Amino acid sequence: MRTKALFTQKQPSYRYFKVNPIRADIFIYNYTKDVLDEETGTTLYEHEFNQFTINPSDITEDMIKKNPMNYMDYVAPVEKSDAEKLADAENSITELQLALVELCESVGV
Repeated sequence: MRTKALFTQKQPSYRYFKVNPIRADIFIYNYTKDVLDEETGTTLYEHEFNQFTINPSDITEDMIKKNPMNYMDYVAPVEKSDAEKLADAENSITELQLALVELCESVGV
Protein backbone atom coordinates (compact mmCIF):
# COMPACT_ATOMS: atom_id res chain seq x y z
CA MET A 1 0.00 0.00 0.00
CA ARG A 2 1.44 3.33 -1.05
CA THR A 3 2.22 5.76 1.75
CA LYS A 4 4.48 8.76 2.41
CA ALA A 5 7.38 9.00 4.84
CA LEU A 6 10.25 11.30 5.71
CA PHE A 7 13.83 10.05 5.67
CA THR A 8 17.12 11.62 6.71
CA GLN A 9 18.68 10.45 3.42
CA LYS A 10 17.38 10.04 -0.11
CA GLN A 11 16.36 6.45 -0.71
CA PRO A 12 17.20 4.21 -3.67
CA SER A 13 14.38 3.34 -6.08
CA TYR A 14 14.03 -0.05 -4.35
CA ARG A 15 15.43 -2.39 -1.73
CA TYR A 16 15.07 -6.15 -2.07
CA PHE A 17 15.91 -8.32 0.93
CA LYS A 18 15.78 -12.06 0.36
CA VAL A 19 15.16 -13.33 3.89
CA ASN A 20 15.06 -17.04 3.03
CA PRO A 21 14.04 -19.27 0.08
CA ILE A 22 10.33 -18.53 0.60
CA ARG A 23 10.37 -14.89 1.74
CA ALA A 24 11.60 -11.58 0.37
CA ASP A 25 10.88 -8.15 1.84
CA ILE A 26 10.60 -5.46 -0.83
CA PHE A 27 10.61 -1.68 -0.46
CA ILE A 28 9.80 0.63 -3.38
CA TYR A 29 10.65 4.35 -3.05
CA ASN A 30 9.71 7.41 -5.09
CA TYR A 31 11.33 10.70 -4.00
CA THR A 32 8.80 13.55 -3.95
CA LYS A 33 10.39 16.58 -2.27
CA ASP A 34 12.74 18.06 0.32
CA VAL A 35 11.17 19.08 3.63
CA LEU A 36 12.80 21.41 6.17
CA ASP A 37 12.51 20.23 9.76
CA GLU A 38 11.92 23.58 11.48
CA GLU A 39 12.88 22.25 14.94
CA THR A 40 16.33 21.03 13.92
CA GLY A 41 16.92 22.98 10.71
CA THR A 42 17.80 19.79 8.87
CA THR A 43 16.57 18.75 5.49
CA LEU A 44 14.42 15.63 5.31
CA TYR A 45 13.46 13.80 2.16
CA GLU A 46 9.85 12.89 1.51
CA HIS A 47 9.25 9.69 -0.41
CA GLU A 48 6.20 7.77 -1.44
CA PHE A 49 6.87 4.16 -0.69
CA ASN A 50 5.39 0.69 -0.69
CA GLN A 51 6.53 -2.30 1.33
CA PHE A 52 5.45 -5.90 0.87
CA THR A 53 6.58 -9.45 1.55
CA ILE A 54 6.48 -12.03 -1.22
CA ASN A 55 7.86 -15.41 -2.23
CA PRO A 56 11.08 -14.61 -4.14
CA SER A 57 10.10 -17.05 -6.88
CA ASP A 58 6.93 -14.98 -7.51
CA ILE A 59 8.68 -11.62 -7.84
CA THR A 60 12.43 -11.65 -8.38
CA GLU A 61 14.87 -8.85 -7.80
CA ASP A 62 15.45 -8.67 -11.56
CA MET A 63 11.73 -8.03 -12.06
CA ILE A 64 11.83 -5.19 -9.52
CA LYS A 65 15.05 -3.79 -10.93
CA LYS A 66 13.57 -3.46 -14.46
CA ASN A 67 10.90 -1.00 -13.30
CA PRO A 68 10.41 -0.50 -9.56
CA MET A 69 7.50 1.89 -10.10
CA ASN A 70 5.44 -0.99 -11.54
CA TYR A 71 5.28 -2.25 -7.95
CA MET A 72 4.46 1.02 -6.18
CA ASP A 73 0.83 -0.04 -5.72
CA TYR A 74 1.43 -3.77 -5.44
CA VAL A 75 -0.38 -5.56 -2.62
CA ALA A 76 0.71 -9.10 -1.85
CA PRO A 77 -2.15 -11.60 -1.96
CA VAL A 78 -3.30 -12.81 1.44
CA GLU A 79 -4.11 -16.49 1.91
CA LYS A 80 -7.52 -17.00 3.52
CA SER A 81 -7.70 -19.02 6.71
CA ASP A 82 -9.54 -22.35 6.74
CA ALA A 83 -12.35 -20.72 8.72
CA GLU A 84 -12.72 -17.97 6.09
CA LYS A 85 -12.73 -20.54 3.27
CA LEU A 86 -15.40 -22.55 5.10
CA ALA A 87 -17.53 -19.44 5.68
CA ASP A 88 -17.25 -18.55 1.97
CA ALA A 89 -18.30 -22.09 0.98
CA GLU A 90 -21.26 -22.05 3.37
CA ASN A 91 -22.34 -18.67 2.02
CA SER A 92 -22.14 -19.96 -1.57
CA ILE A 93 -24.23 -23.02 -0.66
CA THR A 94 -26.87 -20.82 0.99
CA GLU A 95 -27.01 -18.55 -2.07
CA LEU A 96 -27.40 -21.57 -4.36
CA GLN A 97 -30.19 -22.98 -2.16
CA LEU A 98 -32.06 -19.66 -2.25
CA ALA A 99 -31.66 -19.42 -6.03
CA LEU A 100 -33.00 -22.98 -6.38
CA VAL A 101 -36.04 -22.15 -4.23
CA GLU A 102 -36.73 -19.05 -6.36
CA LEU A 103 -36.38 -21.06 -9.55
CA CYS A 104 -38.78 -23.75 -8.26
CA GLU A 105 -41.32 -21.12 -7.24
CA SER A 106 -41.14 -19.37 -10.61
CA VAL A 107 -41.86 -22.59 -12.54
CA GLY A 108 -44.57 -23.69 -10.08
CA VAL A 109 -42.83 -26.70 -8.53
